Amino acid sequence: MNKIAVLLSTFNGEKYLEEQLISLKNQTIPFDLYIRDDGSKDRTLEILTVWQGKINFKFIKGNNIGVSKSFFELLCLPELKNEFIAFCDQDDIWHPNKLEEGISKMVSINIHSLPCLYHSNLNLIDDIGNSLNLNFWDSMNIIPELSHSLNRLVCQPIVTGCSSMINQSLRETYLYYPNPNNVKMHDWWLSLLACCFGKIISDENIYINYRIHSNNVIGAETNKIAKLTKAIMNLKIYCRNWKNENFSRIKQAEELFKAYNAKLKYSNHFILKNFISLLELSFFQRKIIQYKFKFHQHGILRNIIAFFLF
Repeated sequence: MNKIAVLLSTFNGEKYLEEQLISLKNQTIPFDLYIRDDGSKDRTLEILTVWQGKINFKFIKGNNIGVSKSFFELLCLPELKNEFIAFCDQDDIWHPNKLEEGISKMVSINIHSLPCLYHSNLNLIDDIGNSLNLNFWDSMNIIPELSHSLNRLVCQPIVTGCSSMINQSLRETYLYYPNPNNVKMHDWWLSLLACCFGKIISDENIYINYRIHSNNVIGAETNKIAKLTKAIMNLKIYCRNWKNENFSRIKQAEELFKAYNAKLKYSNHFILKNFISLLELSFFQRKIIQYKFKFHQHGILRNIIAFFLF
């Protein structure tokens, strides 16, 4: 068993998968690879069959359950006892030192048995792999360190799963309540657990080329003006989507509270209770709670919109 395991979930990934597998093969340290296919209908399985002779991995052929549940299923594998676990998307390109640098950062913090999640910044590339000369954090206008506290993290995610790495202690924390419902994304859920019970490490360095294309489950907002213009033109839909998004974030917090209520320290217990209560409050009562607990997102524009629509 190697020090680190890599979890890769695939779904109709024939267009970019081989580039990612090449970048995995070029990593500077050895790792154990677990791949779960989420019901692909294209050449993904054929590509993986060819690659079984080039790189060692355990393969799981599954039904289509969605990316988060697919990663959660991998995370529950009983043989996954590696000290560190990294998450891999099918369409990115890793720098050769990605795993080595991530482990180095986690070890340098001297985390021992503390549940810990590490993540880094990303370089944005287009559909054919050309750099957009943008990094993910700047394009999304986020400062991750501001969301190392639960009151900020329940409002907006900061962790991109493909850049993240967790330790075995955080996996065990997840296994206390495996396969949760009402989860927005697996990386957000794991970052919430790290925030509540351990530590988040945010690394501004870049070790991954993050591909922006139409099939991304979640992509960066690389054209904010176009996005805003479209939003204004479709204001009614935009407002409804914002409110639905707020509702789903509160339901996620509710799931966290239900699952880990007995383990939460008092301050986080109090934060979650008040965040969940926003569903039941009037507009002005919500503003008071938002201000009191600093339930804020990143960036002026997001917070202006949130003031009126949350």
